Amino acid sequence: VTTEAGGSVTIESEQGRGTTITLRLPVAVASEGVLDASVAITLADGRAAGDNLGRTVRDHEKIMQHNMEARQKGAEAEIIININDMQFKILAEESGDERKFGQKSYTIKGRSLTARLGEDYATRAGQLYSAPIYAQQIVREQLKATPYTLAAYAAADWLVPADVYGAGDKTPMAVISDIAQAAGAFVESHPSEPTLSIKPRWKAAAWQMAAAEPDVVVPASVITQISGSRRVAQRANGVFVSANHLSGRAADVYRTGTAREPRASALSHALYTDHDVLQAAGLAALSESGTHKIEVVTLPVADKYALPLAQKGQIWQIAEPTGSWQGVVTGITLDVKISGDAPEVWQTVTIDRYLDD
Repeated sequence: VTTEAGGSVTIESEQGRGTTITLRLPVAVASEGVLDASVAITLADGRAAGDNLGRTVRDHEKIMQHNMEARQKGAEAEIIININDMQFKILAEESGDERKFGQKSYTIKGRSLTARLGEDYATRAGQLYSAPIYAQQIVREQLKATPYTLAAYAAADWLVPADVYGAGDKTPMAVISDIAQAAGAFVESHPSEPTLSIKPRWKAAAWQMAAAEPDVVVPASVITQISGSRRVAQRANGVFVSANHLSGRAADVYRTGTAREPRASALSHALYTDHDVLQAAGLAALSESGTHKIEVVTLPVADKYALPLAQKGQIWQIAEPTGSWQGVVTGITLDVKISGDAPEVWQTVTIDRYLDD
């Protein structure tokens, strides 16, 4: 988010790394004629944390009165950011100020609410699942004693036999991430609600991506910039996937119509106990191999163009003048600019595009 007052908000979200939001609020500037940005900042208890970002925060105490720097670990303020009809809520984990040339700004940085399930906040459990249980049930069990819920589970679900998998010395988020990664999936936190979802890294195999049904079609006329970098690697046609105990299963997952060679590195995990997870894990491993191009596309978030905010895991089709291509969204950065009195919301979308056969 960029405003003429010098305030900014950067919202970055990436598969496997979560969401980080950084706020920069100007404390004082000489000019009085500063435009409003439609980005309001509010503490979760309803008190205003400061003026809209397009104005200067005239009174530094509006920020400092919330005593963010003195708060104990686990008692961080929750900050609500409204960008048009989109809402984000973060934990105010870090704060600081910057002073130069007669100007001063205050910076707040934090992560989404589900950060409380992770290493910095949550307690670890040593539970061993002594009865057969489905992977999705394990996720729900990990959330049962918390204020967080599972909104959607779109990855492979499979039965885990008794006494083969335990939380060990792991936090709830570590266990949930372990299950997602075993199935070639990722954990996505809701931007403003205490919920999370499990989604597949690849909705379709990478080599079938070009023929897959896209979630969003983007015409060339609305794109302001595209840049890309190639990642060249050997294409794997097969991979061995197996459990690391006798109660599990094993499989040779391969691309049909190939001799299964060359192979990706073998996968082994305690959670590999059923055909569905073996296939999902193998598909993800094979999809990651080969030559990819990481495309970075900048375009607006606008109803009139039917362009919503991108979601990780979606298949996007980009219609360039030289032809259309498709890939999976792996990251989004949100940016707001002021044009006249109207805010313009822009997104920079990172798309993984498969180039091999």
